[in-house]
Amino acid sequence: KVWARTLARELQLPTPEFVIAHTDEDAVAWASSRAFAVVIKQDGLAGGKGSVVCGSRAEVRAALDGIRTRPVVVEDRLAGEERTCMALC
Repeated sequence: KVWARTLARELQLPTPEFVIAHTDEDAVAWASSRAFAVVIKQDGLAGGKGSVVCGSRAEVRAALDGIRTRPVVVEDRLAGEERTCMALC
């Protein structure tokens, strides 16, 4: 997740505002600045279980407690449908 978000930013691709948080305190601070409408994403492969939608400080803390690896991506929550396209070259 960290690599993909960083690449999207560098290539100026549309992507939600985000921060790469190396500590729980950094993640909570950024989420607080966004009124807690955020998604916490575990870096790397997580078997489809690496994203948690959070609407409060308690939910952010609970999400961070459930994710063992750092850093995590904390990004703005977007509304609407999501489509993913994957290609192997």
